[in-house]
Amino acid sequence: MKIESGDGQSWIDIELHGDSDYSSYDVRVQVDIDHGLFTARNSDLQFLHWSESLRNLVDFITNKGIQVVFEGTYDSYLKFSRSKGSKPRVLVDFAVGDAFVGRTRTHEFLLRGGFEIDEESMPAIVEKISAMTLPHNAASRRPVRRRILPAEFCLAV
Repeated sequence: MKIESGDGQSWIDIELHGDSDYSSYDVRVQVDIDHGLFTARNSDLQFLHWSESLRNLVDFITNKGIQVVFEGTYDSYLKFSRSKGSKPRVLVDFAVGDAFVGRTRTHEFLLRGGFEIDEESMPAIVEKISAMTLPHNAASRRPVRRRILPAEFCLAV
């Protein structure tokens, strides 16, 4: 599942992998600011409170005053908010972290950034994220999609 910036220069790609015994998310980001290219990847990330964050993301479509944060391991996160002003835009902020335990100390790594996305892409993003629920959260996926999403935002899967 890829979330792309409005200008196509930056993206976040999240894939669910594994099986019912152990599943995790592979999160890759790339931000191109013309004079610099930043990338990060954690191929074994866990998001905390997934079901609650997903419910909040569904509410985010119609409630312009909230922000939603998917918190992850290693200080990682994915945050959706809106800019202020006469023409608000959807802002996606992120942090992708990881750690390496060496012989003498633990080395922590973190890339933080953000970019704008088109408001019109939010219903599709909600559908894609809800389809990526880990097996241990699968029971909560269907009620979230049916209970909160207005009919005009439901997409054929």
